[in-house]
Amino acid sequence: MIKNNLEQLDRKTILVVKDNAYGCGLENVLTIAISLGFTFFAVTDIKDSLYIINNYPNTYVLILGKNKVVSISNRIFLTVESEDDYLFCKKTKMPYHLKIISPMNRFGMQKDLSIINDSLCKGVYMHTSRYDDFGIESELKYFYNIVKDIKNKIIHIGGSHIIYKDNKYIKRVGMLIYDNALELYGKIVKTFVLERDQFIGYNRSYKAKYRMRVGIIDVGYNSGLSSFIHHTVYIKGNRYKMIGQKCMDFSFVQINDKIKVNDEVELLGPNIKIGEICRIEKKDKYELYVNIK
Repeated sequence: MIKNNLEQLDRKTILVVKDNAYGCGLENVLTIAISLGFTFFAVTDIKDSLYIINNYPNTYVLILGKNKVVSISNRIFLTVESEDDYLFCKKTKMPYHLKIISPMNRFGMQKDLSIINDSLCKGVYMHTSRYDDFGIESELKYFYNIVKDIKNKIIHIGGSHIIYKDNKYIKRVGMLIYDNALELYGKIVKTFVLERDQFIGYNRSYKAKYRMRVGIIDVGYNSGLSSFIHHTVYIKGNRYKMIGQKCMDFSFVQINDKIKVNDEVELLGPNIKIGEICRIEKKDKYELYVNIK
């Protein structure tokens, strides 16, 4: 799925591979991306930036945020979003991209021509904060007005929700790369009968209203799912309801006699989509992807 997602993108797109490529595995995603011709990546961790340029020739890396590293490769770019950031880059002769502050008012600077015109400045960028159509269009206009007269710099804008909205500048995308790419599987490690009025789970979190068969899955909240929120899982062509409070490494599911020890359990995959888990957990994809493992 990652390959399929990447094949839809312009090869000039800057790929955000922070947080172990959103939990999908940095090395795996880089191998696929580079085989398709992508060369520019964005991370937040210094170690990731060094790993990329040391292991993949002809690649370039933008470090998003405040992390700083000094490199003579000229293939790592820092982010300048404050006067202090700029002074650091001047002192260490590190190339950088200026981050324009968006209406989100999180990080970034107002347009500063002295910083932009510096020979160390290689790019200018912004991250949009709106997801609705009207909001996206208004933020794109805001950014266009800022960068329209800037020449000879890499101009890029993120996130994934603007990929089909903007055709003027380079895109910087993250979640779009990994959409429907992450899967989570376990297996049944024990089955047993829970009698009526018996309990299961920590703190007697579930009480059986009738005699039922229960399976224990070798996946718990340590894998990123909430301990108290229930989902359905997919086993042998059918859905089964999780019950009780999850343990760190185990979960409980109500099953029937067809389900046996060692049967594979799909918790996230082609039959249990990430959008479904988002609705149940009341979390967005970004939060779920970086926590599921």
